[in-house]
Amino acid sequence: MASDTVISSLEFRAAPGWSVVPSVRRAAWPLDSRKVTMPAKTQAKRPRRPRGTREATRENLLDATVRLLQHGGVAAVTTVAVTREAGLAQSGFYAHFRNVEECLQAAAERVASQICQFIADDRRRIHETTPDDLVAQVAHYKAILAFFDEHRTLGEVLLRHRLAPSPVGLVMGGLVESIRKDLIDDCWQLAQSSGVADEHRSRVVLMAELIVAQVLAAGELLIERRVDDRQLLAEELFLNVKAMVNDLLLRCGVNDGTAPTKPTSSGIPVDKASAS
Repeated sequence: MASDTVISSLEFRAAPGWSVVPSVRRAAWPLDSRKVTMPAKTQAKRPRRPRGTREATRENLLDATVRLLQHGGVAAVTTVAVTREAGLAQSGFYAHFRNVEECLQAAAERVASQICQFIADDRRRIHETTPDDLVAQVAHYKAILAFFDEHRTLGEVLLRHRLAPSPVGLVMGGLVESIRKDLIDDCWQLAQSSGVADEHRSRVVLMAELIVAQVLAAGELLIERRVDDRQLLAEELFLNVKAMVNDLLLRCGVNDGTAPTKPTSSGIPVDKASAS
């Protein structure tokens, strides 16, 4: 019997200074005659995340960062604020960004990428038209203003932070500088095709700088709701640019400035020579 086997395995030994205590020696337990196979230790597998979840979480954090930038500026962007705005645990922030500065830069770069894509598309469209195509020229400025009006978050980040000494300011400032250089190149190509000599390049550069400043100012008017009429604002932008171009050509000796103008159906004056 099993109980007999267990009892026979006990020996009673006397330890010095102790009472007699039982000592257990190895005995032939009934289970020893059986071969017991213990289950192998397995490592618990983590549930696999759905594909794209990590990217979606990162985009969610960037969206939250842009919203905080829009309403409170750089100072409002903290790990606590970003994760709260995104509806995530704070620990999730560091799975995507090392610090707030890296998150700010990534958010700014995404904003800049969206604006650059719009500008590239718009430049392609405007290059397919001619300077005398008034409808296309006004539509060009109206499209820029519509972008500011319909993407207020992107516009506000650009306008508010382009001069700031921060990671966002560096990216936005670089974006404006890129826009400025592209416009200078475009204006210089048009000036050369109109017969403007190389010695007048500085005048062309100044004109391009003024155009960039006016477009940014017009975008700010829309974002701040000080002007609601995009069409009117686009026409005024066109008139200002048209006047600067005519003045440039006059000063460079390309246009004598005597060509009279007449209004079109949209109220925008156009040279008779270009209207014929």
